[in-house]
Amino acid sequence: MTQAPATVEMIRRDRRHDDMGEIPRAWYADDPGLTAFFNAMSLAIEELEHYLLRSVRRFAETAKDTPLEPQVKDFLFQESIHSREHRRYNDQLQEQGFPAEEMTQVLRDRVKRMEARRTDLQNLALTAAIEHFTAILAHQLLDRPEHIRANGYPPLVRMWIWHGAEEVEHKSVTYDLFCMQVSGFRRYRMRIAGILAATRVMLPFLYWVTWRFLKTDGIQWRWKSWRVMLRVTLVYPGFMRRMLRDYIRWYRPGFHPWDQDDRALLFRWRDSEPGKGLT
Repeated sequence: MTQAPATVEMIRRDRRHDDMGEIPRAWYADDPGLTAFFNAMSLAIEELEHYLLRSVRRFAETAKDTPLEPQVKDFLFQESIHSREHRRYNDQLQEQGFPAEEMTQVLRDRVKRMEARRTDLQNLALTAAIEHFTAILAHQLLDRPEHIRANGYPPLVRMWIWHGAEEVEHKSVTYDLFCMQVSGFRRYRMRIAGILAATRVMLPFLYWVTWRFLKTDGIQWRWKSWRVMLRVTLVYPGFMRRMLRDYIRWYRPGFHPWDQDDRALLFRWRDSEPGKGLT
């Protein structure tokens, strides 16, 4: 089962961001709060990618000899590369004196407890929900890339937008794999449980790590440490605010990730990339 448009090709890009160099301490808009928020997302992504990979591998065999089989394999490849590149990014945060390892371990322990309490199928439902979060965030980055491109450290900007493009490419794989396993009201009930759990895990972690990173520099209680981050995420370009409509779509019976057709955004990114985004 797959409902991804036939014109969306998942491409195996072994991207190595060797031009990352020494990441500026305030790499986004020279602002510590906005930078800390994106750095918090990187920590969450690296650890959650491992969870997603484990969850999908448990069901990969069920897609054998179906149209979904090559997509599952490409998903596993893309996500493993994402984890590797965010590991390099996060290592630099640790070297800069931020508590990256400590925060990652906190999330790792929480994910392991959460994973152990759930069946394999419940974990797959949660995996699909997490992928919905990353896909709708990716949509915002691809839809309005001008702010981060104009104000961000170019090597990291390229990394974030590349990651976002691949999240769009494979945004329906875990959902379609989950739908192969269960149907009817049980499917819907598990989907809702998954998105509620994903929300409880991701949002508090992002803002807590942002606070901890600001605390490293002793500026966690300063309003100006939060002002730009809150404006950019909630006002303009407001990608967190604009994600709300897409987030709510998940709760609709009959939802599918490709109800929101991102092909134009994806193809625009490919056309802007060296090699047309194909390598």
